[in-house]
Amino acid sequence: MLSKYLNTIAFALLDNISKILSVLVVNAVIARILDVAGFGQYSYYVFLSSFFISISKFGLENVILLESARQPKDKFLGIVNSAFLLRILVSIVLTFVAILSYQHLSIPLKYLFIVVLPLFFGTFDFSELYFLARQKNKIITISKFILSIFFLLLRVSLLFIELDNVFEIVILLYVFDFLCTMVLHGIMLSKEKIHVGLRYVNKNILFVLFKRGSLLLGAGMSIFIIMRINTFFIEKYCSFYDLGIYSPAIKVCELSNAFIILIINVLTPVIVKDQLEVEHKTGIYSFLFWCSLICIFPLFIFSKFFLLILFGDKYVDGEIILRITLLSIPFVALGMLQGRFFVNQMKDRLNLIRMLISAVFTLLMSYILIREYGIEGAAYAYLFSQVFTNFFVDLFFKETIRDFLIKTSAIAGLKNTVELIKMIFKTYYKNGNKDIIDRV
Repeated sequence: MLSKYLNTIAFALLDNISKILSVLVVNAVIARILDVAGFGQYSYYVFLSSFFISISKFGLENVILLESARQPKDKFLGIVNSAFLLRILVSIVLTFVAILSYQHLSIPLKYLFIVVLPLFFGTFDFSELYFLARQKNKIITISKFILSIFFLLLRVSLLFIELDNVFEIVILLYVFDFLCTMVLHGIMLSKEKIHVGLRYVNKNILFVLFKRGSLLLGAGMSIFIIMRINTFFIEKYCSFYDLGIYSPAIKVCELSNAFIILIINVLTPVIVKDQLEVEHKTGIYSFLFWCSLICIFPLFIFSKFFLLILFGDKYVDGEIILRITLLSIPFVALGMLQGRFFVNQMKDRLNLIRMLISAVFTLLMSYILIREYGIEGAAYAYLFSQVFTNFFVDLFFKETIRDFLIKTSAIAGLKNTVELIKMIFKTYYKNGNKDIIDRV
């Protein structure tokens, strides 16, 4: 059982390496293909695309992951098909919204496809959570890794070809990446004999997903605002050139978040335990916080060298931006873990209110600091909002004051991390607890 679990972890790690190629290396190549202003423009369009994609997921990612681990395959069939249908319906609504508001979004009509098409091409994304939960992520992970290499090579080739419409080609490759991934998901669903169709949709499940997703969507969109709204304000109050300087720092943060999600997914068998002792919960928080801090330390020290090697000398002016935003990552780790606890404990309403308060705080900070101090103000706004959202906002609610104390204890020491490691080995190695392992 332990070897099977470690095998799942290994391929989850490979999947995150694939995401590194997508988030960081690919963007570094694009930054070299385009000038700074062009890269800023591209980053803004991708921001809009990500914004609409986040809405279309309806906040159901964690629900699908946990239900994949808990439900037998026949019952999960109704859940996943209902989720697919819900996402398609939301995508149709969002398409009309994008068409009607493209002028307000500051995107030319000819580039609107970068927002609309990925909504539908990403319909089957939820299936990845099923394969991860069932420890069957080997084939899809390898396939996605190969796809990432392929698209990376296509973009690298643009460095050696002089084209007048290189910006349009870069955007087309972004959309084509989604199309290929959709085909891959469809093939994997077919191999797993997970049938897709309206006849497998359960109306009661659809209603439950819509009801719960409405709460999770509010929290999810609040998180998106907290993480990405600076891009919108920089486009409005600065320039595409400023956005091009600012964007590499955000790409690095997104890369770090992918690793945090990996660690949280690995720890899911512990998180879903109904009775988790305080010292073990503190240990998980402590482990994530200090791992994140250690990982960002080299990037913080050699930030200028990192930007020079990866993005080029045109982007070294973003050194201070990168350093400021890097300091937020350990606090983001705490918040992501707490969000997973909330989903497991069905505290969707509480999480929604917390995120709404944090989103309002972020909007105010970003608006004030970006208008006054430009992209450096944006970096400080990002840092302050992450610390508030993932730490101090717990003081606003009686139910989360205990979480605040646990996080404080986790930051202060490493003792509970040792206790957590002992518990994991006791669970997976000595007891061979099949039930916990099967729940991921």
